[in-house]
Amino acid sequence: MCGHPFFVISKYIVDSEKTMPIKRPDGVNDSERYLKSLCDHTFLSLWSYSSIHKTPGKELCDLLVIFEENIIIFSDKDCKFPDTQNIKLDWNRWFKRAIEKSADQAWGAERWIKKNPKRMSEKSGFKLTVEQEDE
Repeated sequence: MCGHPFFVISKYIVDSEKTMPIKRPDGVNDSERYLKSLCDHTFLSLWSYSSIHKTPGKELCDLLVIFEENIIIFSDKDCKFPDTQNIKLDWNRWFKRAIEKSADQAWGAERWIKKNPKRMSEKSGFKLTVEQEDE
């Protein structure tokens, strides 16, 4: 399993508009399914949404947790630790694929949410509106 970088975006008010039951996808790989399972078996199950997309086919993040004015962004990469007998090379390659790409996705999701606070959708058609609070 790779690490799960997450970021909290405060000072947001979340308003969800549901027109049908929320279908929460299980994930497309073992790593995403495990991440969703962790949330499903904790208190996060009440506020977590998996496979969030900016637009159809364009994933925002693997899992989004929204509670009151806080948003937690999870990004997970399913990658095995290589075994070339060169631990330094293996570590550098794994770190780049697992940690750096995951962190880049989470930072990108944070930027996108701040820039487009009214546009988020989940594969199931669930629409989520995030309004930035006036300061």
